[in-house]
Amino acid sequence: MTSTGLPQPAICRGLQAVDVVLGGTLEQHMDSDHRHLVHPVTIRRGTLPERATGAGRTDVP
Repeated sequence: MTSTGLPQPAICRGLQAVDVVLGGTLEQHMDSDHRHLVHPVTIRRGTLPERATGAGRTDVP
């Protein structure tokens, strides 16, 4: 949440940047296999990511 109480969408590095800006800290805990892992993600219909990509599903690292 931002100081206005509104949710702040952020993904990966963006979320990390928001955390630090708002006074949070980061702790690295990735192992060497992290770069090769992907996770399936379902994109909701009618959302901005779906409209931008035209996809309903994708894999992300």
